[in-house]
Amino acid sequence: MKKTLCFAVAMIALAASLAFSSGSGEAPKEKRHIKLAYSLEQMTEAMKIGVDTINARIHAINASRKDIVVDDLVTYSAEYKLDKQLSDIETITQTKPDVLIVSAVDPTGILPALKTAREAGIKVLDQRGQLDPNYVDCNYLIIDEVAGGQMLKGMVKKYLVANPKVKLNFGLIYHEQTITVIQPRLWGIRELAKEMPDRVTVLNEQYTGVTDKAMAIMEDWLQKYPTMNAVATAFDELAIGVVNVLKSANKIDDFFVASDDGTPQACEMLRKGYIKAEVGLLNGPMKSYVADLAVSLALGDPIKFEPGTKTYKYPSLYEITQQNVDEYLKLAAW
Repeated sequence: MKKTLCFAVAMIALAASLAFSSGSGEAPKEKRHIKLAYSLEQMTEAMKIGVDTINARIHAINASRKDIVVDDLVTYSAEYKLDKQLSDIETITQTKPDVLIVSAVDPTGILPALKTAREAGIKVLDQRGQLDPNYVDCNYLIIDEVAGGQMLKGMVKKYLVANPKVKLNFGLIYHEQTITVIQPRLWGIRELAKEMPDRVTVLNEQYTGVTDKAMAIMEDWLQKYPTMNAVATAFDELAIGVVNVLKSANKIDDFFVASDDGTPQACEMLRKGYIKAEVGLLNGPMKSYVADLAVSLALGDPIKFEPGTKTYKYPSLYEITQQNVDEYLKLAAW
């Protein structure tokens, strides 16, 4: 009986050893749990797609790594209000995620909240690459907005060369005035008005982040500026509103419409000729890499910053034409 009992105890011990050992006598390491929070200006349609893209990349990281598990993003929309974003970041700081990803409403006003978050041990990833590097751990220049503005400028110039008798009289619809980081998207057209005054003028400029407001602006312009024949918008949801108004007024064929983002809906309008110039963003790849950078920050892994900076650049811009729109959509993976 004693021999049987001893044998049973020995077998239990062996089983336990096999269950908790990898051959080296060590118990398997517990997976590192990583939590990510995302504070953004506004949950636009493009932002929703971006969040889904980042989460898809998180799932792929979890499937490929045995040492970590990364939670889906916990998102907070500031609705273009600094006070709300500050309140959101205060809440985020209390929940203590490993990394706070932020797209700032106000690049200056947000800094004290980021300072508090970092003092609480939270890594800060600036998604637009615009914030003071003393308050963040990584400036991710996901879009070079100045270069994008120059790309649009070049597309307008090509159109003018191909149509030598045309003069473009623009209305410009920027994003909300507080969203300063993307205002350079339309600066190239301002430059053209100075460089080529006989071919380009800017009749009026407005600011909004809402499609309905863009429609109201366009309706007003049709009444006030009978010579207006061109509109450029800072992002596609505004262009969609402009195109809808022009179609309703039977003016779409008379207008040169330009925009930025390269969303699938805008690309369809480009195919139909409603939009004449579109700066595209490689949305899927550039947004996916947010997850990789966040995980690197959480684990303390090295990041290949630009020399002497905390900036990581991504080549995200794409000049879309009717000829390459299908190729672009495959690459952009919206």
